[in-house]
Amino acid sequence: MAIKIETAKELDRARARTSFCFLCGTPFRGFDGTKPSCATDEHIVPKGVLGKGVGDNRKPAILWVHAKCDRESKQKQDGTSSAYYSLNLLDPDDWSEDRLNQIRSVFNRPVHLEDGRRVPAASAGILIRACRDWVRGFHALLYEVYLPSRNDVFCINPPFLTFRVTPSNTGDSVRIEDLKKNAGAMATNWSMVDGLLRLAEKHGHMDTVRCWGEELIFKSVWINTTKELSKKYRVGSTCFWSLEHPGIRKLSFEVHQVEMVWHGIYHTQCCPSGAARAE
Repeated sequence: MAIKIETAKELDRARARTSFCFLCGTPFRGFDGTKPSCATDEHIVPKGVLGKGVGDNRKPAILWVHAKCDRESKQKQDGTSSAYYSLNLLDPDDWSEDRLNQIRSVFNRPVHLEDGRRVPAASAGILIRACRDWVRGFHALLYEVYLPSRNDVFCINPPFLTFRVTPSNTGDSVRIEDLKKNAGAMATNWSMVDGLLRLAEKHGHMDTVRCWGEELIFKSVWINTTKELSKKYRVGSTCFWSLEHPGIRKLSFEVHQVEMVWHGIYHTQCCPSGAARAE
């Protein structure tokens, strides 16, 4: 069994079944499948990341959320999204001074690698927090259940170099050794997640959302959580997922010489009803 949302009608039907705000989890009062008066449209992946859609199915993935939740989310993410869009999809010659400052605020300092390439490195926390909400949105769209924003149940791997801001590392200086360590771990994680998703897809056991001209793609498959993690976090199921959006493969190739997309795992107490399970 697998859930597939791949047309404009399927996107609309899935949204009409999502009876809660995926950002806070509160059900919409008196929900009847139409847009609640207290809600606003929220792009699961912001328009600032998507750029211009191409192809036939140019409908984005949109859910209804509380207007207050939407404002709070945008205050945290809009600058990040704009910087990310510029780095992903715009020619550097087209960067205005404002855009350049936005990029610097997220990708604090380009890193010079040993082979002479100059690539961006991002503060891990900023973009990972944004991606966590994107994943939570797709979880709500596919499974019609709320996914809390718990740090301890998420593992998110961005397909570019990252570092963590510490008292001794404010982003002004980045240790190449740390970046190499992160890059090596990322390549290993990507091979595992991508391999499992390919196998699941081959056997028809993969949940999928495709939209925005086939350029926004979320894939997921579920397994039973290991006994150790189940006891530690009080969870029972683990989701392996990947998220592709415009420009991300190009950006990851410039950094790693390998095409990657956003990927990772998250844990829940139980597997959602109808979700695809690896067999």
